[in-house]
Amino acid sequence: MGVLISSVIIILWSSHLYYCMKFVTPDFTNIFTYFHILIQTFFYTGLFITAHDSMHGTVSSNKKINYFTGALACFLFAGMSYKKLLANHNCIIILPELNLIRTFIMDQTISLSGGVSFLKDMLLFFRFCTWL
Repeated sequence: MGVLISSVIIILWSSHLYYCMKFVTPDFTNIFTYFHILIQTFFYTGLFITAHDSMHGTVSSNKKINYFTGALACFLFAGMSYKKLLANHNCIIILPELNLIRTFIMDQTISLSGGVSFLKDMLLFFRFCTWL
């Protein structure tokens, strides 16, 4: 079922993107432009969720299909490397005491300096985890 759902998401995303690029003229005074942005955002979120589900191995019980689906979704989402994202994702799951997201949410107030500090820590953390 996961392969079917992920396939539908990828097909709908690519079809709508093609349609928008071929037939829709951006006109920010037209309400349909915002409708297409909303739909495309919805499908992009579906690509991210598909990639994340692949990282957990829940798209398919076949590891090769799971990996391919995740790699395709990551590439379509933002040209990202599934292999690097998977390493970073596993690093957070394997080393929960280093989970900076939870620490940030619990320990910091939301401010510009706190956000910048969080992003800096996350970038350094992910760079470190990629080499584990």
